[in-house]
Amino acid sequence: MNSSEKKRLEEEIERLEKELQNVPSDLEAGAAELSLRQANLHKELGLQYEKLGAYDQAIEHFEQVISFLNHHEPDPKTQSEIFYYLGKSYLKSEQFELALNTFRQALDAGDLSLRGQILSQIAHLFLVQEEWEKALQFYNEAEVELLRHSEDKALGTLNWMRGLVYYNLQDYAPALKGLETADNFLIKAEAYEDLSRLHQVIRSFVNQTMGVENRRAYWEKARDISQQSQKKLSYGYFSMSLGLWYQEESKPREALEYVREALQIMRDHQLDFEVADLCYFLGSLEEELGDPRKATYLYMEALEKMLATGHYEHTGMTVLHLQGSEIHLQNEEEAQQLKQLLKEASSEGFGEELWGDEEDTVIEGKGDWITHTQLAENISEVASQYSERSVKELQEDFQELKSKLPEKPEEFMQVAQLLLEKAYQSVQNSWFNRKKKRKAFEDIQKEVQDTLLSLQSKEDFPSDWKNDLQDLINHNNSYK
Repeated sequence: MNSSEKKRLEEEIERLEKELQNVPSDLEAGAAELSLRQANLHKELGLQYEKLGAYDQAIEHFEQVISFLNHHEPDPKTQSEIFYYLGKSYLKSEQFELALNTFRQALDAGDLSLRGQILSQIAHLFLVQEEWEKALQFYNEAEVELLRHSEDKALGTLNWMRGLVYYNLQDYAPALKGLETADNFLIKAEAYEDLSRLHQVIRSFVNQTMGVENRRAYWEKARDISQQSQKKLSYGYFSMSLGLWYQEESKPREALEYVREALQIMRDHQLDFEVADLCYFLGSLEEELGDPRKATYLYMEALEKMLATGHYEHTGMTVLHLQGSEIHLQNEEEAQQLKQLLKEASSEGFGEELWGDEEDTVIEGKGDWITHTQLAENISEVASQYSERSVKELQEDFQELKSKLPEKPEEFMQVAQLLLEKAYQSVQNSWFNRKKKRKAFEDIQKEVQDTLLSLQSKEDFPSDWKNDLQDLINHNNSYK
C-alpha cells in the first residue's frame, strides 16, 4: 500500500469515527444495545481497518456489530457476512482457532451465497498451518459452491491456492494445472493485480521444479498456446517469463526481444504497474548492453509509473540507477523532469533520506571515510554491481564488507539495505516454504540490526555516518 492510499484510508476512518461519535442513540440512556446506524458504522470501520492491516481494531468493530445482531433477528446473509469478515480478521492476525470457530458460525447462519467464500477461507486457514489434506478437502468443497455462482475471481484464487497445496504434497502435475487454471479465471475476472502475482508464483514453481532447458521449453509452449487461444495477456506474461529466462542465462540481447513484446502488451492493456516493472527490467538490460541513455529513459518511465501506481517493488533500485544519470539526457527540461521524479520518490521514502543531503565536506574519523558527494557518485555503480545478486550472495557480501570497514561504507550500507529488501521480498512474494523463508528473513533482520547498533556505538564512527546508520536502522524496523 502506498502512502497516498494509506492516507486515504486513514482519512476515511477518521471521518467514520467522528460520525460514529455524533450518532445520537435511538435507545434509552444506559441501554446495552446499539442502534442500527451505529452498527453499520462499526461494520464500515471494521472493513476499513482490515484494509489498513489494523486487524485488532477491525475485530473490535466487527464484534460490536455482532453485539447488535445478538439483540435482533438478522437475516441469514447479514449474519453470515459479519461472521465471515470477523473470521478473516482473526485469520489475518493468525488467531487460527478463533478464525475457524467464527467461520463455522458463518456457515451455520445458513446463507448459501457466501458458502463458497467461507469454505475457501477455511481451506486457506489450513493451508497457512500446512495441514495440506484438510486444505485440499475444503478447497474441493468450496469449488462446487463457487462454480454454482460463477465467481470467477474467487475461483481463480481457489485454483491458485489448491495448486500450492498440491505443490507441497509434491504432486506437481495437478499443481501446475491449478496455477494455469487460475490464470484463466483471473483474466475473466479482470483481476489484474492478482494475475500479476500469480505469474510470479508460476515462475517460482517452474524454476523450482524444472531443469534449465525444460523451463525454456515450458515458457515457449505456454506462450504458443496462449497465442493460439488469443489470450493476449497470458501471452504477454509468458513472453516476460521467457525474457527472464534468457536474462538469467546471460543472454541479454535475446531477452530484449521478449521483454519488449511483453511491455507493448502491458501498455495496450494500460497495466501501468506491469509497465513499471518491465521498464525497469529493460533498463537493466540496456545498461548491461552498454546503452546508458536508453536505460535512463526506461528507468525514468519506470519510476513515473511506480509513483503513479504505488507499485514499489523495484523503486529503491530504480532511484539508485537514476542518481547522477542526468548526463545521459538530451536537454535541461528532461533533467528537470528527472529531478522532480527523484524528489517525489524521496517524499515516498526512497532515495535522499537514506543518504542525507549534506554539503561537500569531508567526513572525519579514523580510516578513509568518503564525502557524501563521493557517495552520490558511487551509488549508481554500487546499485548496478549488487542489484541482481541473490539473498545468499548478499549475505556473503554483507559479511565481507563489514569486516573491511571503514573501507567502502557506501557499499556496506547499500548491501545492508538490499539484503533486507530482497530477503523481505522473498517472503512476501513466496507461497512455497513460506514459514522457512520468514524465519530466514527474521534471522537476517536481527543480524543486520545487531551490526548497525554495534557500529552506531563505536566512538570512532563518524557522526554523519551515524545519522545515516540511524536511518537504516529505522528502515530495518519498518519491516513486519
